[in-house]
Amino acid sequence: MAKQKKVEQEEIKLPILGKQPKASRGTYVFLNPFGDEIFEVKSKVAIYWNGGPSTPHFVNLYFLDRTANSAIMKIANHISYDGKLGMFQWIIPDSLPVFNNYAYLDHTHQYDIYIENFQYPLIYYTYGPNFKIT
Repeated sequence: MAKQKKVEQEEIKLPILGKQPKASRGTYVFLNPFGDEIFEVKSKVAIYWNGGPSTPHFVNLYFLDRTANSAIMKIANHISYDGKLGMFQWIIPDSLPVFNNYAYLDHTHQYDIYIENFQYPLIYYTYGPNFKIT
């Protein structure tokens, strides 16, 4: 296992899985990743989504470890989204921020991406499908 850089990070608090609003309220839908992919460290991942409010707004993206039930890091903050099709190009890092003594990628874990509207109150958010990292 490669040595990890030690970078302190503030705690990330996300809504509880399964408590997201019904689709009629305009939740986001991930188009990519679509689930069960296996990505390599340092590979590029094109994240696509639609849904949410139909008017232009901003979103945040987070990288989650579903097996450890932990938010690992914020991928992007305040991304402009036209309300029709969103896209963000992300490179899976080979070193991760340290939080609660957890800072490594485990090939046996399931990961996903979480999206939320940037403006408050937080009304629109979605947990993406699971994928693995080798």
